[in-house]
Amino acid sequence: MINVIILLVSLLFVLFIFELGLRIISYQDPFENRQYQAEHGTFQTSDILGYELRANNTFSGRLDETNNINSLGFRGKMPSPQKKSLRIAVLGDSVVYGYGIDENKTFPVLLEEALQTNGIESEVLNFGILGYTSEQEVLTYQQKIKALNPDLVVIGYVLNDADSRLSFASVEKLNLSQTCNIAYLFRIDCRIKTQLKKLRSLTFIKYRMNAIFAKTKTKDQIRKTYANITRYNTNVIVPFKTLKEENIPTIITI
Repeated sequence: MINVIILLVSLLFVLFIFELGLRIISYQDPFENRQYQAEHGTFQTSDILGYELRANNTFSGRLDETNNINSLGFRGKMPSPQKKSLRIAVLGDSVVYGYGIDENKTFPVLLEEALQTNGIESEVLNFGILGYTSEQEVLTYQQKIKALNPDLVVIGYVLNDADSRLSFASVEKLNLSQTCNIAYLFRIDCRIKTQLKKLRSLTFIKYRMNAIFAKTKTKDQIRKTYANITRYNTNVIVPFKTLKEENIPTIITI
């Protein structure tokens, strides 16, 4: 019994030293989630879209890239006051947004450069938002883009866009009643996880575990999503059908 107590005390002491060291070097999870970003002013809640980027904001990303958010709440330039001959609205998630890269390397910017090089006067606008699903993208078109009168809509579709996600407004409610996974290994009460997230040592361990298990977990989640016909129909078919009814030429890229 004494040996067990000594072992536990030793483990706690090591954990304390580890925690102290991480705090001294100001360690943070390299892949901060959207809730963390929301708490630090990157995002704001939206009654219709769940969440959206905070307008007129500039911040550095996880790879020190600069993110300039315009007054409409999207990355990059504002639509020109005088519409050019071809206006293209690009919708999508973090891939279209250009998470982790500079603005001049994003898909919409490169597309506009390619069109201009080939003599096509055009304006390509980036409406990608990190983590958005197909449903949120179509709602974005209806709420914010349709009034800009685009000639063409391009949707950057990623396999996990068929999944459904929580809004920031519902996170607190979820934390009161649900369980959350820990490094894809087991589940605990979300309220406990919220407190544990304050420990840098556990954040470090979680990040390392995620690096090992996240890829397999993502594949499994995608398989489950597409195996569920009802979910696929609700999250993909219905939104795209709604967009089709808008009578706007649309290209879906995968």
